[in-house]
Amino acid sequence: MKSTAKNPVDPAAMHHNPLLEKQLLSIIREGHIEELKNFTKLGVENTGVLSKSSYIRSRKNIGIAGITLATRAAIEGGVHPEVAFNLSDLFIQRLEDMNSIQDLEKVQLEAFFTFTNNVLKVKKSQNSKTITKCKNYIYNNRYEKISHEDVANIAELSPSYFSVLFKKEIGLSVSEYIQKVKIDEAKNMLEFTNTPLSEICSLLNFSDQSYFTKVFKKHTKMTPKQYKENHHLDSK
Repeated sequence: MKSTAKNPVDPAAMHHNPLLEKQLLSIIREGHIEELKNFTKLGVENTGVLSKSSYIRSRKNIGIAGITLATRAAIEGGVHPEVAFNLSDLFIQRLEDMNSIQDLEKVQLEAFFTFTNNVLKVKKSQNSKTITKCKNYIYNNRYEKISHEDVANIAELSPSYFSVLFKKEIGLSVSEYIQKVKIDEAKNMLEFTNTPLSEICSLLNFSDQSYFTKVFKKHTKMTPKQYKENHHLDSK
């Protein structure tokens, strides 16, 4: 008997390629927006049949399954479960209201992009947390000798990658930022204490006083002596 179904699916191609599904979920999990834009969508001919009574119902069920998998991938990528599940509920509700294949595909694609973008935001936020952790480390160890490699180890990143990440977010190189923190501390001592310059230099682990003066002048446009004369409490 000849089938009267409007959009029959080839029984020989009832299931999609699991490799493509794995690639898609990996893209979402890693927050790779650009890769998602270039990703080849799973075609209708490569999907299973999840409803025998209605083709549109079958496509909705497939869409729901896809959003569910994307939700899990987003959570694995760092999105808070409550946020991910709320998004999932919203997209599934929208999916249920659609009555055309084109609209169904748009909603599902929007869901994939939304989940991926949320993962990307989390990963960027994690980078910020890493940099904040490193800034705190530098401040807490401002009286110690700190190297670029020391801070990269705290970030658990390679020195080269950490250097790029730090400069991009802070606007200073790691060594410049370490110098800034030490000079800020030196400024405080010059303003509020009578600690000798040689002792300040030693406390902040500068190799010698001439180098300390050079770095201080680079950051403040004046020598430590000039700074003390202009800012020390007794001179005000």
